[in-house]
Parts: sequence; structure tokens; C-alpha cells
Amino acid sequence: MKKLVLLVSILSLSAILVQSSIKATSPAKPVYYSFPNPECMINVTVVDEELVAFPGATIKLKGINKDTITNPDGMAKIAIPQYSHATITVSFAGYQRKDIKVACGNSKFIIQLRPDRQTRQ
Repeated sequence: MKKLVLLVSILSLSAILVQSSIKATSPAKPVYYSFPNPECMINVTVVDEELVAFPGATIKLKGINKDTITNPDGMAKIAIPQYSHATITVSFAGYQRKDIKVACGNSKFIIQLRPDRQTRQ
């Protein structure tokens, strides 16, 4: 019995020594992953038939519920899917609507709107 008590005491003392020798460290730092952006931005400039900036024109991305309007300088930015060809529709009341195919490789587009002759009669 004395041997058993001695063995348990030695094991307990060993466990205490091992635990006290382990140094407390701060938790691991978080790892942040960044994924490539699945969209790219394209710049669109809209002008009228006299090549004057066209503020307030609507630019819609076809098939996706995303749109924007041009600023006072006739410019706007819109995000399109990066790995596909998209179509934007540029429109303004009283002018012909234009559909333009766009892709991420071409980031600047100048689009000229012409008056809709049917509405001007």
C-alpha cells in the first residue's frame, strides 16, 4: 500500500511539474483571407449628339438589378461581373436607348445618345 501511495504521489508531483513548466501563450493570431473581387468597375461617359456631357442618363446592367446615373460631367461607374461579358443599357427620356456589350478588359466607354425622332414629332 505504501508503494501505491508513493507511486500516486510521484505521478501527481510529475503532473504538477509538467503543467507549471508549460508557459501560457497568447492565442493564435487570426488569419485573414482575401478573395479576388468577382467584379470590376467600368467607367462610362455619356454625351449627346453634339458631344456635350449628358448628366442624368440612366445606365443599367442587363439581367442584374443594378443601375446608376451619370453625374453633371456625364460620367458614371458601374460594377460588372469579372469573368463574363455583360450588356449595359444607356437611356434618357426623349433619346434612343443604347445597348452596349462591355467586358472588364475595356474599362472606359464613351456612349453617344441621339434624340428619338419618334418622340420629337
